[in-house]
Amino acid sequence: MTTTTSPTSDTTQTKLKGSFTNTLVRTLLIFTFIPLVTVASVLYFRIRAVLLEINSTELNAQITSLTLFTVLVVVVTLAILFFLLHIGAKRISQPLQSLVNIARKFADGDWTQRASVAKDDEFGDLAISFNHMADQLGSVYQSLEKKVDERARQIRTAAEVAQSVTTIPNLDEMLNKTTELLVQEFGFYQASVFITDRGGKYVDYKTGFGPATKELINKQYRLEVGSASIIGWVAAKNQSRIASNVLDDPLHLKNELLPETKAEATIPISLGNNLVLGVLDVQSTQPGEFSPDTIVMLQTLASQIAIAIQTAGLIEASQINFQEVERLYRSSRLIAEANNESEILNVGGQILRNALIQLWCSRLSKMC
Repeated sequence: MTTTTSPTSDTTQTKLKGSFTNTLVRTLLIFTFIPLVTVASVLYFRIRAVLLEINSTELNAQITSLTLFTVLVVVVTLAILFFLLHIGAKRISQPLQSLVNIARKFADGDWTQRASVAKDDEFGDLAISFNHMADQLGSVYQSLEKKVDERARQIRTAAEVAQSVTTIPNLDEMLNKTTELLVQEFGFYQASVFITDRGGKYVDYKTGFGPATKELINKQYRLEVGSASIIGWVAAKNQSRIASNVLDDPLHLKNELLPETKAEATIPISLGNNLVLGVLDVQSTQPGEFSPDTIVMLQTLASQIAIAIQTAGLIEASQINFQEVERLYRSSRLIAEANNESEILNVGGQILRNALIQLWCSRLSKMC
């Protein structure tokens, strides 16, 4: 991974180096200048004594006086230098310590911490760089936190649907619970479940949750498998189809009951590669709403719905088989209890009549 250095950081480093260099140069000049002045003064008086023929006693007195003065100047200069260094170190350490404390609080999880930009100098540039870094890290953290929350909702919803499959025996109630969770937990616009009819020619609107649910149920809304629609295409192809923007998908059917739809995700409810039991259709008011993780979650829910439909079908088939066995038992007992041929014919006619009625009722999908 390539690391890039911001221009502000480079400028700050350059200024810090320049400030340190200037201070060092000034200090060296001061300590170099003082001995030179002392030596020059001694040479000056020596030459002056030779030229003016001053006696050595007077010259030595002047040199001693000059030496004492030089020592005094050096001591005062050092004192002033140490005082200036102390003030300078304090001015440097205080903003640095403040920045360190803020950085430590930021590292401990307080993402609101920001450095104050009090001066237009190296420390001001450093504070600006820190604040810029803190803003970027805060944005990344919020993005990750949002993704974690979304993933947690997906896992929780999938777990609740899985629990519904095992604890809610009624298929309609289970489907209602699933679509309700999708809308309430993720804020989708409409969630619907279509079930393939027995002939496999149509997908009928079974249930849903959203503004169009009641009207679609009352209209007994259905679509033909393989029709020019996203739902018909998914039912025929047994493949998911995601319209991030419905305006870009020619198969999207605009529904006047759902005028705010901007994105649509349609998932087949299937067992294996060929048997399509229905379709799970979810619509959103936000373009690009369906992320890859959301699509995986919807596919998981569709698989769980398929298991619930299959389980309900097996239960229904077992109940029908039990009724058939019970009917055969009653018929055989009536025949066994018949005393003559006429009673046997009457019993046989009654059995045949009841069988025809049951067959007719099953075709109409009604309870008689």
